[in-house]
Amino acid sequence: MEKAVKILDEMTLEGISPNEHTYTTIMHGYASVGDTGKAFEYFSRLRNEGLELDVYTYEALLKACCKSGRMQSALAVTKEMSAQKIPKNTFVYNILIDGYESISLALYYFVVFVE
Repeated sequence: MEKAVKILDEMTLEGISPNEHTYTTIMHGYASVGDTGKAFEYFSRLRNEGLELDVYTYEALLKACCKSGRMQSALAVTKEMSAQKIPKNTFVYNILIDGYESISLALYYFVVFVE
């Protein structure tokens, strides 16, 4: 992610403003490594700059939350989507299913290990 952020910094130094696609791409990168904090940081930047929030932006946040096991945060994101009238698509539901599946597997392995 360091190189991606460096390119983003270079872009802004050259006077090119990042758009919602730029930030969403960065968010997806952080989501893929489970860095929820950074994903939310770039989400905040996107929002503070008045850029359009869409289902793809929220998918990146959900992916970050689920990858890091933060299902309460994922549910808060889905509530915000509803409040913002952002329709959920198949990808959103798949991300949530994967997140809950990961949590269930982790609990299963914990129980087996403890016994």
